[in-house]
Amino acid sequence: MNIEDSSGNIEDNNIQVQDFETGINRLEQIVNGLEQKEISLKSALVLFREGIELIQYCTGLLDKAEQQMELLLEGPDGQIRIEAASFIMEG
Repeated sequence: MNIEDSSGNIEDNNIQVQDFETGINRLEQIVNGLEQKEISLKSALVLFREGIELIQYCTGLLDKAEQQMELLLEGPDGQIRIEAASFIMEG
């Protein structure tokens, strides 16, 4: 996490994201930080960059999870079969 101290210097705490939930929580913190009225441009850019990196990281985790998911389906003959899940993204 990058924090601007009272003298305008930015400290880099380098919080390591270890899972999806931690990444999403950090993204929420970044959004809250960017919504502050008195944030400096330098701090906003640092937070923005960190947010983009977190979005890419979390998207990668979701892609991996999607690849691992399987659906159990019952065929017309009553037999159970396993198929890879397919998710269609809209928008």
